[in-house]
Amino acid sequence: HQYSAGASRDGRGACQQSKSTSNGSFWLSESDNALIAQQEANFTAEYSHLGYGYSNSLQALRSQHFPQLSRGTVYLDHAAATLYSAEQLLAANAELSQHLFANPHSQLGAELDSTATAIEQLRQMTLSMLNAPADEYEVIITSGATAALKLAGECFPWTPGHSTCAYTTVNHNSALGIRQLAAAAGAQTQAVDLQQLVIRDPQQQQQQGQQQQDQGSCYSMFIVPA
Repeated sequence: HQYSAGASRDGRGACQQSKSTSNGSFWLSESDNALIAQQEANFTAEYSHLGYGYSNSLQALRSQHFPQLSRGTVYLDHAAATLYSAEQLLAANAELSQHLFANPHSQLGAELDSTATAIEQLRQMTLSMLNAPADEYEVIITSGATAALKLAGECFPWTPGHSTCAYTTVNHNSALGIRQLAAAAGAQTQAVDLQQLVIRDPQQQQQQGQQQQDQGSCYSMFIVPA
């Protein structure tokens, strides 16, 4: 079994009694492999009645969709670089080989260029997924999540002295970067523990609502991880 550097199992470092390779990964010994296999079997037996393992087809699905992962390789970096599946590659290759995609600003015409149609379909699918009416919401396509968050922070109508940029204590680094944009615009910033969202004092909520009415119309932003 191969673990990325820094991964752990049962509270112990994955590198214990293992040989380090030049790329920072670790190969476990036969006794480690046997222990992991036994733990996996015990876990599956205990939780299979809850539906874990997709009716014992999990490993088959893993091999089918992610053949680049050898048996036992554990990939953990899904935060910003999740793996592409074999079916995604096949679908992307088929679409790119059968359609012409040019610069969306070139406006070559629908009979030649499939880009405009694809972008419109993407917008409609996004609105549908979020249950957002098209007459109330717009879908803006950016280069990625960081660019989208920066754009939201720069375009947000902060009211100096009244707006608040609140964010949960566990959040994406790029989301936390909006704090600087809010502070530069004169807004307040506040870290919020998730427990504060569950346990609220009704009297305190009423007082805060009255304060907001006294302050007049302004907008605030609350940032939570997906």
